[in-house]
Amino acid sequence: MTNDTLPAAAVSLDRSPGPQTHPTPLRPPSARRAPALIRAVSVAGRGLLILGGLVVAFLVFQLWGTGFHEQRAQRDLAAELDRAIGARQAPAGPEGGEAILGPVAQGPGPDAGLAPGPGSVAGAATVPARTPPQSAEPVARITAPTIGLDKIVVEGVGRSQLREGPGHYPVTPLPGHAGNVAIAGHRTTHGAPFADIDQLEPGDPIVLDTVDGRFVYRVEAYTHPVEGTVSGHQVVAPGDADAIAATGDNRLTLTTCHPRYSDRQRLVVTATLEGGPVAFAQPLPGAPPSPARPDASVDTADAADPAAVVPSVGPSGPAQEPFGWHWSELDEVLLWAALTTVCAAPAVVINRRGKGHKFVLLALSVPALPLLLMFVHLDILLPTG
Repeated sequence: MTNDTLPAAAVSLDRSPGPQTHPTPLRPPSARRAPALIRAVSVAGRGLLILGGLVVAFLVFQLWGTGFHEQRAQRDLAAELDRAIGARQAPAGPEGGEAILGPVAQGPGPDAGLAPGPGSVAGAATVPARTPPQSAEPVARITAPTIGLDKIVVEGVGRSQLREGPGHYPVTPLPGHAGNVAIAGHRTTHGAPFADIDQLEPGDPIVLDTVDGRFVYRVEAYTHPVEGTVSGHQVVAPGDADAIAATGDNRLTLTTCHPRYSDRQRLVVTATLEGGPVAFAQPLPGAPPSPARPDASVDTADAADPAAVVPSVGPSGPAQEPFGWHWSELDEVLLWAALTTVCAAPAVVINRRGKGHKFVLLALSVPALPLLLMFVHLDILLPTG
């Protein structure tokens, strides 16, 4: 006989019908804190991903996006300078003074297009006086065939002027005129016009074509005082204004940031003018006096020789340090950053509600414009070179 009964210990004392209820075991405190910690880490990770994406986008804007603005500005400036040169070189008539002649220097070789012109190796040119250029106006085309440099130089070295091309220091003489002509330019952003001026060698030509004619400068040799090496450039401290100060001779000085992607120092290239500087024709009897640059001080001993007049340079001031921080743009940066955040909020809400990637991408296109404007002002704020 088999025993089909269960042991007494296995018999349930709960005889009530329906599902059995059991008390829920208590989770330890570490288990309760885990979800909150995971959410915090997830939010922080997403924030870092967004911040990293913005940094990459800004770097792309600086290195390539600013170049598009510079290229468009250079096209307009080149057309404006060509019109000014054409009008200046037109025959002036029996009482209008001497016409300015000489083609624009072009060509692939190191000395291509360097035929003697007014102010070049042929000697000084005599030209009618003209009014000084206004801020951001084109003053010259600068070409250095050995490094492929071909840019339009604008008047002024402020941040807005250097965004369009190399800038002429207003406190120095105009290209081809007597004295130390100084020009600054970016090395990494905004088209990087002076990216390769450290590759210029002694004797390389630098040509400046202006409404007053063509002027050829030859790069000077610089010997390092410690290493003894000879090159076509030198490195100076950012506050060293001697490079653009009056030197008593006729030269060209190019300045840019050094090293690349930094404004810690300045790289300077100097070149000597071949031939004499431009001279101004004597005004006709009864004509008004020739306009003078507001920063030029004329030595009375040299007043009879216009070619010998050298402006005295006041090297201090913001015009001599165009590459530093520009804190006045901070308010604009914060304003457009706040507007970008507000415009991006709908994309966050749509993503949390699971409306789909298409709606998220559409919502993210809304803050694109304020984000671009924030990048523009941030680029002006930072000490880019």
